[in-house]
This record gives sequence, C-alpha cells and structure tokens, in this order.
Amino acid sequence: MHGDFYPGNVLTNNRGEITAIIDWDECAKEWFVYELARSVWEFCHNADDHKLDLDKANAFIWHYKLADGPVPAKELQRIVPFVRCVRLLEVLFYLDQAFKGQEGYPEYTRHNVKALVHLTELESLYGKKRKAGILGSKIRRLYFPNKLRNM
Repeated sequence: MHGDFYPGNVLTNNRGEITAIIDWDECAKEWFVYELARSVWEFCHNADDHKLDLDKANAFIWHYKLADGPVPAKELQRIVPFVRCVRLLEVLFYLDQAFKGQEGYPEYTRHNVKALVHLTELESLYGKKRKAGILGSKIRRLYFPNKLRNM
C-alpha cells in the first residue's frame, strides 16, 4: 500500500486526469481497507469543521467499487473505525515528537483531535442510529445503490 495517499501526492494534468502518484517512502503491506479508510478521510474530510463529508465519502466509495476496488463490501463497515485509528495514531505520533523536543505540528494535532471527536459520532458507515442522528441505512443506500449492494 502507498501509506500516504492524499491529494498532495497525486499529480494531475490540466484536465484533472491523474498522471502520477508520488512519495512512496511510507509504502508497506497493509490491509486494503486500512488504505481505503485513510484515502476516504484524506479526500473526503472538511478541514474547516474537521468532519468526514459523507456525501463525498459515499461518492468516493461508490466509484471505488465501480472500479473493482479489492475491498469486499462486508469490510466497508471498518472504514470509520480505521479512520479513527489513523487520526489517533497521528495525534500520538506528533505528541511524542513534541515531548521529545521535535516539531509537534500543534495545528495538525488539534485538527486530528477535533476529527476524533466528530468521528466518535459515527459507529461505522453501516452504524446504527447514534446521538448525532446518523442513520446507517441511509449511509448504506448512499454507498451502495441497489445494483452495487451485492458487489
């Protein structure tokens, strides 16, 4: 897996077509769903309010499945827990850096803490109704139109 797949590592031409993926120094063996979860966050979060944009995430996953992405549909329920895991790892990494006297990126760490707060409102993309009013069935319908639910 790439390990750092986000818009800054995707080069495009003037028509918006991907021409290259760069920065492979974090490449490692990972679960496909882990890499997908990282990508969903990086391409589908709103940096202003530190929340996952469910409409963008739904579209991202829908296109991923249309392109025959290797993550089985039954594993998609793990996306939000993995996004939370990655956000927590980022917080811990940069706190550790700061405690060692190295650059800790406080704004990025604060962003990740706020994201964790918002992500705890989502049990998973297939989750049950939560305090935040997120309906799992609504998310399932958005992610998988009838023709894709059994992919």
